[in-house]
Amino acid sequence: MRISNRQFLYWLIPLLLLVRHIILTSFFSADQSDNNDAISTDQLVVPKVNNTNNSKLVLKDLLVQSKINNTHEKKQKRHRKHPLKVLGNLVNLGFCSKWKPKSKAKAEIKEYVENIDFQHIDTYVMFWGFPRSGHTWIGAILDAGPNALIANEFNALGKFKDSKVKSRDSFFRKLAYNSHLCGRYGRVHVYNYTIPGLWQGKVAQNTSLKVIGDKMGGSTTYAFLEMGARPWSNNSSAVSQKIFLESFLNLTAVKYLKMILVLRNPFNMIATQALRAGAKYVDGYLVHKTLTYFKQNMWARENLSKRNDWIVFTMEKFATNTRQILIELCSFTNVTCPPQMIEKVIKQTQHVPHDTWPSVIWRKEDINIINSFIQQHLIEYYSPIPLKQFAANTFRYTPRINKTWE
Repeated sequence: MRISNRQFLYWLIPLLLLVRHIILTSFFSADQSDNNDAISTDQLVVPKVNNTNNSKLVLKDLLVQSKINNTHEKKQKRHRKHPLKVLGNLVNLGFCSKWKPKSKAKAEIKEYVENIDFQHIDTYVMFWGFPRSGHTWIGAILDAGPNALIANEFNALGKFKDSKVKSRDSFFRKLAYNSHLCGRYGRVHVYNYTIPGLWQGKVAQNTSLKVIGDKMGGSTTYAFLEMGARPWSNNSSAVSQKIFLESFLNLTAVKYLKMILVLRNPFNMIATQALRAGAKYVDGYLVHKTLTYFKQNMWARENLSKRNDWIVFTMEKFATNTRQILIELCSFTNVTCPPQMIEKVIKQTQHVPHDTWPSVIWRKEDINIINSFIQQHLIEYYSPIPLKQFAANTFRYTPRINKTWE
């Protein structure tokens, strides 16, 4: 049987991608034990909570989500994916924090961390946020500072909640190990966020380490929701979250807590998550989860810690006004940002925000729900998108969900 040139290329390209994937993964293997500890921001599970009333609220909310998520997964299985897309998902660059170096390299990393002086740390940076918001780039930038180490996806709040963080010293050393690992092999989180020539994963010579933290915004938000669902309408949940934060601050024993919330237009955030999952439409589960995270984060800004302990900005504004926001961010977090660092960040930042919401199909009811939420809670950052702009990108029916952000 003769094979045309087009058919040959159709199968050759996926084969080459698979070979590339095998080569990449031959150097590092995923640490399965760490993977089990991490909280996925793309799938919600029923949390372990002690408060009986709070448990009922969480169960009611998340059982509905689980049902919708299962429906969503069944629909996805019906669509046969193009082989290029299937193998294209396999060859993403992975997650630097999950790489497992060989024994010699691991010993070198441990030796570097052991020689770090943690006594001068006075600032802890905590990220809040959402999946696909762009805060991975912000974490990579701060980690490039000469006096800072910002871990990537360590899941500090999740580990603390599960009693896997025992002492300040061991906690800081694990954060430093994570940061140095990513700095050594490349600050990779699906994409490459390495900034060559700076201090990612390292402390500059003759410089004291002053700032430490963890970039895992979605899991921070989720950890607090586990401690108390709907704190905006449930006083016991609000108290539980405040106690949880106070306990964490007692562990870190730092002078300054700096909390960063990076926002992105909810339409684009939801659409990007759907596209990353291979979906061509948006279902109620993604809308529900994203708006719940938004409500939790906006409530936290007003009710957890002092207002001047927070900095909130949109990824769209960072893209179009990088220099000003970066200087404000460095000053806020106490991270030293030399001129060469600022110039390199500006050069590597994409300055044109990309709208993904036109690339998926929406339900009209969900469009109205999101616009109403923007009007009520995000009007200082975003404007509603008129229904007519969605044109034919709408469909009529998806499973109905409970609106737990209200």
